Amino acid sequence: MLACIISSMQSAVIGLCLNRQKATWSVGWNLQLLTIVYSGALATAGTFCLVTWAIAIRGPIYAPTFSPLSLIFVSILEALILGAEIRLGMLLGSVLIIVGLYSFLWGKRKEMKSLLQTNNDTGSVVAPTTADESVVV
Repeated sequence: MLACIISSMQSAVIGLCLNRQKATWSVGWNLQLLTIVYSGALATAGTFCLVTWAIAIRGPIYAPTFSPLSLIFVSILEALILGAEIRLGMLLGSVLIIVGLYSFLWGKRKEMKSLLQTNNDTGSVVAPTTADESVVV
């Protein structure tokens, strides 16, 4: 929340330096107001809630890993809503993001299986923690 407040103040100062006309700063009941509410409520607050939940459940490594998926969603929604054409760079970037995410998840799963197998061979019990690390009991 503090980061959002500080960035809002910085944006306001820069905006006032660039354009001081009153008509520019007035917000009416139109698409501009809907965009502001959507950005504040869903894009910022919703994202922070989901990231916090993901960190609490799976640990700090997973949340930033899924951030590039937003680029894929943006390119799909841009094509559907705004009618923009999907270019080769968008497709290649999306494929690379998905392949990178899949390889990370595959490697993490393989690492966890290896850790479980090693601990089972030694006869110890593995108790997973909330930070996606294992504690040998």
